Amino acid sequence: MCRRERRRRKNFNDCFILIDSIMPSGKKRKRHKMATHKRKKRLRKNRHKKK
Repeated sequence: MCRRERRRRKNFNDCFILIDSIMPSGKKRKRHKMATHKRKKRLRKNRHKKK
């Protein structure tokens, strides 16, 4: 019981480190996506404006 719990905790830490190392690139990608989305939204708004 005790041994199994220790193993699970070790795996959890490995998983946490893995997520931690992946996160920064994910955040950058998300930020870039947001900027492009806003630009597209603005263009779409302009397209539907009455001239």
